Amino acid sequence: MKSTLSTVAVLASVASAAMFNGLSYNPKQLTTGECPTVNTVKDDLKVLSAYTNQVRIYSVNDCNQGEPVLRAMENTDWKVQLGLWVSDVEEVFEKDRDELIRLAG
Repeated sequence: MKSTLSTVAVLASVASAAMFNGLSYNPKQLTTGECPTVNTVKDDLKVLSAYTNQVRIYSVNDCNQGEPVLRAMENTDWKVQLGLWVSDVEEVFEKDRDELIRLAG
């Protein structure tokens, strides 16, 4: 959450309350490396809501980001673009692809 707050502080000084069409978002906790929970994502979304209602994540499988992000956004006006990590390591790509298909189902 500290990384999100730092990002928001920079955005606030640059944009002075401007709304963005969306932001790139990584829900993994930067300082601890902990994977996100629905509650930590909800906390981040509260902070980010002053600047946008849409985020993009780059991988649904890395640290299981897709599931908590989607669950945190249920019954809200938030939008998410779920990312699929394309890697030259076929197993990494396939795991991300399979998780994206599962979440879309």
